[in-house]
Amino acid sequence: MNRPSGSLYHLPVRPRTLLTRVWNRLGLATAHDTARAAERIGKRLDRWEKRAERAAESRNEQATQAAAIAGTLEELKASVGKLQGALDTTSDQLQRLAVARKGDLQAVEDLPRFAATLEQMAGAVDAHLERTMARAQVARDPFPHIIIDEFLPPALYRTMLETLPPADFWSSSGYSRDYWEIESHVGPWRTELVWRFVDRRVVDGMLRPRLEQAFSDDLAPLWRESYGVDPARVRYRMAEGRLQLRRKGYRLRPHLDPPHAALTGLMYLARPGDDARYGTALYRPLSPIPVKRQGIYYPEDHGIALENVGMVPFKANSLLVWMTALGPHGADLTADDVPKSLERYTYHFQLLTDDETRRRIKAR
Repeated sequence: MNRPSGSLYHLPVRPRTLLTRVWNRLGLATAHDTARAAERIGKRLDRWEKRAERAAESRNEQATQAAAIAGTLEELKASVGKLQGALDTTSDQLQRLAVARKGDLQAVEDLPRFAATLEQMAGAVDAHLERTMARAQVARDPFPHIIIDEFLPPALYRTMLETLPPADFWSSSGYSRDYWEIESHVGPWRTELVWRFVDRRVVDGMLRPRLEQAFSDDLAPLWRESYGVDPARVRYRMAEGRLQLRRKGYRLRPHLDPPHAALTGLMYLARPGDDARYGTALYRPLSPIPVKRQGIYYPEDHGIALENVGMVPFKANSLLVWMTALGPHGADLTADDVPKSLERYTYHFQLLTDDETRRRIKAR
């Protein structure tokens, strides 16, 4: 059958093209176009995801940097606070030094004679310590300790009381407690001369070797068994010599001092009329206390019950020395019947181990 050449039937028709046009006109797409569009969208999403990841990483880095900066600022604030405290302390010391030296000028001619008198006492003091230490015995209940009555010759003890730092020269550490560091704090010349003589010549030079000998049987197993240290290699030195003033309201909970100190000593500087009740309480632990520890240790905070076994009286010219690592002790001046005017003076020192032993103790 012949069809007219110009009829519709002879027009070239591309079914796929026509279909595509229909789909496009209807707002639809072919599978091929849909795949290509999905691919483009996927790539775009990948780019956006990478950008988001980079932005998140940048935010994390910024947060880390901000935290580091904040930490640095806190450290700087703490350093500034410490520096300010040091400056305040130095300023106080300079003011006290000016007051002390102004008073010293009035008695400057007596100072050489006074210093010579102290030196002349040295022989008598050494002989006196030889006798008192021969009488004293180390008690081991509730822990190794020794109490020495009439610790120093009466003449030296009276001089020590007479030369306690005047009220304006003490530093406060709060909670009804003041202190005066013998090596670093200033005072009148007589005060500095007497107390450095006691700290250096008497306690470090004369007492320390005798205490090492007296406690040797107790210290040796502590170093060997608890810390793996050869007792023969341990060396000792005196440190932390200071005067302490405690007032009504002061309370020291039962505790043990840091174990790097071998021995702790407390001399009671009672004046005539002072009450002997305000001494030091000794405690017996009712379960083992860990020897390997750091810092000040409060047994009751760790569930270890303590039994108060008695009070070492606040007695004039007496000395209490105990093994630091094993000795829970405390003091309490908070009772209603404690006079508001109470002033309890003591001299405190410690027998420290050498640096190598101290490192071994901390490492264990």
